[in-house]
Amino acid sequence: MLATIPSAVVDGIEGRSVTVEVISTPSGAPRFVVVGLPDATIRESRDRVRAALISSGCTWPATRPITVNLAPSDIPKHGSSLDLALALGVLVASKQLTPAQVAGFGAVGELGLDGSIRTVPGLVGLAEAMAGERLLVPADGANEAAIVRPGAVHGVADLRSLVAMLVGARPLSEVAQPPPVADRGRAPAELADVRG
Repeated sequence: MLATIPSAVVDGIEGRSVTVEVISTPSGAPRFVVVGLPDATIRESRDRVRAALISSGCTWPATRPITVNLAPSDIPKHGSSLDLALALGVLVASKQLTPAQVAGFGAVGELGLDGSIRTVPGLVGLAEAMAGERLLVPADGANEAAIVRPGAVHGVADLRSLVAMLVGARPLSEVAQPPPVADRGRAPAELADVRG
């Protein structure tokens, strides 16, 4: 089964939209291959995702080949921000979740070996670039991501809770609210007003 999960990576200071496609075929030697210009951090994500799934009570499809495509394939991808999307893709490709249960969600976050979902640098840019009607981001950075996507961000603390929410065993986490902006008085009208 093919799974498609919207996500994003940091490119300089901006976020760049990435689609994580995961397929698990019924025949072939067991392997995990990532294509689409991944760096070493993303290639290592296989071990983080596998440990996080097992720690969260899910199954790693050890007897099937898994192929991951990071589209578009012409831009380099780096960092651990795709871990959560990869985990969701593996769960759908191995039929532990259905495509309907993840439809409309974009996901970004680093996975701990215990299944915890950790924040990643550049979360505002990632949230801005990510496709999806609703975004799944680390709970620690949900308010930050809500600055650019108010009303669309759900903070999640760990993979076990997220899977329970997606299958309907628990209610989806509340939508994060952007932090209040401090009133600093009148801002300079133009660069000529800046002194010093």
